[in-house]
Amino acid sequence: MDNHYHLLIETEKENLSDCMRVVNANYALYFNKKTKRIGHLWQGRYTSRYITSEQYLYTLIRYIEFNPLEAGMAKKVGEYPYTLASLIFNNQEYKECCQESLLLKQYDIETLSEFLNIEFTEEEKRYLKEQQKRKIKKGANGILLSKIKTLDEHFVEVESKSERNKATILAYKDGYKQVEIAQYLGLSKSHVSKVLKEVEI
Repeated sequence: MDNHYHLLIETEKENLSDCMRVVNANYALYFNKKTKRIGHLWQGRYTSRYITSEQYLYTLIRYIEFNPLEAGMAKKVGEYPYTLASLIFNNQEYKECCQESLLLKQYDIETLSEFLNIEFTEEEKRYLKEQQKRKIKKGANGILLSKIKTLDEHFVEVESKSERNKATILAYKDGYKQVEIAQYLGLSKSHVSKVLKEVEI
């Protein structure tokens, strides 16, 4: 894109930070040399998220390919040159980093075209936002553990103090920290702690 990029990466080792440091440093050197500028190129650290389901994975694939259309940089999927769909649809040589892509392994051109040319919907956008809110942590043996609900989902139907307290307990059992719940509700941490102590969690 004009001021950021998206990568969908499968990693086998805990080395994403090393990878991103190399990618960003090398691109910054290239860009600064090309444009005869100096100084930092990137604003802040990269953001990463775990992909925890096939639905999330394939929605993200579509989101990335539709991003240039959303930004007005292309009129159809595959038209923007810096996407995998562009390489596929235009029968160009695949970059080394793309050769193991699920898109290449699981789809023929006709099926892929159908998959990517269905309009990216508002429902899909909402789904991605919900997934981005989910808290993910690693449990024993490196297994990813996802919160069952977002805090919005925990407290969406709360209409009384009693219901709020019950929702607070469930959110805590779901893995949210007391301080996270307190900040969300606009309460003090001690208030949330008192609610939890009453039920002896």
